[in-house]
Amino acid sequence: MRTGGADVSGDTAFATLRDTDFAGLQPMVCVMAECDPFAANGSAYAEAIRAAGGKAVSFEEKGLVHGYLRARHTVGRARESYTRIVDAVRALGRGEWPY
Repeated sequence: MRTGGADVSGDTAFATLRDTDFAGLQPMVCVMAECDPFAANGSAYAEAIRAAGGKAVSFEEKGLVHGYLRARHTVGRARESYTRIVDAVRALGRGEWPY
């Protein structure tokens, strides 16, 4: 357990969608696997940031499962997704927003 047993139910760092204020956040790119229990959370988080006036985009990687990045060296779709992620991080690091 990543909390060491501590009660983090009120800590929005552990449950970002429990926050009530999404204004002023840094631009965010969220990439999710289609077959992932967290996929809906990524889309909802991006939407909450956009609704608060921020920059956020989410991408659902069709046909991929949670943990797919481990297969980036052997699965073409995983490799393509990894490249998109690297490109997004690079753009954000330069202060660019190509979305």
